[in-house]
Amino acid sequence: MNQSAKQLLQNIYAFQQNNSAPFVIPVNDVSKFDISYLLNNGYITESFSSMGAYHLSLTEKGQFCVENGFFTPSPFNQVNNSFNFNGNTFSNSVVGADVNNVNYSFSTGVPFNELKELIASKPAVDQQQLNELLSVLQEIDKSDQPVNKGILVRFSDLLQKYSDLIVPIGKILIGIFAGGRQ
Repeated sequence: MNQSAKQLLQNIYAFQQNNSAPFVIPVNDVSKFDISYLLNNGYITESFSSMGAYHLSLTEKGQFCVENGFFTPSPFNQVNNSFNFNGNTFSNSVVGADVNNVNYSFSTGVPFNELKELIASKPAVDQQQLNELLSVLQEIDKSDQPVNKGILVRFSDLLQKYSDLIVPIGKILIGIFAGGRQ
């Protein structure tokens, strides 16, 4: 950490010893590089943005750093970027926050299981056509090709008969067309 970043941390620390409000500093009075470094490394947070000024607060790590002569012990230096959730299902979710420039990516996971369960509960006489509908939806999901207009129209009578299938099919289509494709 360079000297000007250390000085900024000390100024914020001194201000916050007597004030509960964020430390305000004009944009022209501080290095953008120092602000970026301190934000990205978890020493400070920016309470809110305004034109012409930064509104800064120390994090626990920043306070510890100032109080200990800019020595940061290993618990603050070590960041575990992996999470394990055993036995749980998370759909369309990101757990955590953007800390230390960690990037998150996830698949929306098209919910075919819900539709499969509903199809299995329907009378045997319609199973073939229902499974064909499922196959068409799975093919749309797997394909990189544009979807032909009216591809599902042949299933309209079936969907009128089994209106409880509309919601899971809607979820699948939204998942596919709103970014669920890999």
